[in-house]
Amino acid sequence: MGQNEQLTFHVEMEETSNYTASYSRSIIEYSDIEENGVIVLLLGNREDDYFNLTDQENILLNRLGKPILCL
Repeated sequence: MGQNEQLTFHVEMEETSNYTASYSRSIIEYSDIEENGVIVLLLGNREDDYFNLTDQENILLNRLGKPILCL
């Protein structure tokens, strides 16, 4: 990025309407509804992580083919 360019973002919390044993389905569904261009996956300490390995794999290999930014 150049000196005059800015990165903007919007954080929005949304209640899920798709109740499953995993978060990945509702995240991908919400991304599709909102027409987001990318999914950001925030991974913290593995002990406190809400995303199990199956969720992480489902998001990375999402059916929409959206790019994933893992932080």
